[in-house]
Amino acid sequence: MTARGAEKSAPFIFFEKDRFMPAQVDLCNMALSKVGESFIRDIAEESRPAKMCALMFAPVRDCVLRAYPWRFALKRWSAAALKKKPPFGFANAFQIPSDCLRILRVEDNIEYAREGDCVLADVPAFNFVGISRVEDPGKFDSLFVSAFTTKLAAELVMSLTSMPALKAQLDREYEAVLTEARRASAKEASPETFAVKGWLEARF
Repeated sequence: MTARGAEKSAPFIFFEKDRFMPAQVDLCNMALSKVGESFIRDIAEESRPAKMCALMFAPVRDCVLRAYPWRFALKRWSAAALKKKPPFGFANAFQIPSDCLRILRVEDNIEYAREGDCVLADVPAFNFVGISRVEDPGKFDSLFVSAFTTKLAAELVMSLTSMPALKAQLDREYEAVLTEARRASAKEASPETFAVKGWLEARF
């Protein structure tokens, strides 16, 4: 892919997953195209766009993953109780897996509280469905690619172009993609599938 000036892109980018498996640099270039920057050849190159993409890629990816229950990122966990018990309030503590970004639904809809990197609950084993950290771009679906590249562009724009109006536009486009994802998800499962029951997790 040769470097070139980029035209303003549409809010959504759709592709057939079997036909195009995006690499990290492809996603960066999608984001850069939204802010009018030239494409990069490698995220490790010395250009400022490449350095900013390398800095922001993982944090923005995790932020977008956590923002919505993307089906490709859903995972089931079963955590055993830690030896150290909470001093009060709950019977057991459980270590949150390192690849878990957000708890969505707990088995039997029990009450629980998330504190730091642990969950507290009155059960011997904490079984739950959550959002996992997915690092392989080949597993991303088309709506997530649209959301992620738009959010990444919104984070890059002030560092690369200092255009507040464009950032505001990209923020609106990002919210529009999430709305489209909610509509698509509503056709595939009942709303209760991802109901949040923990009193503290519900805040996030």
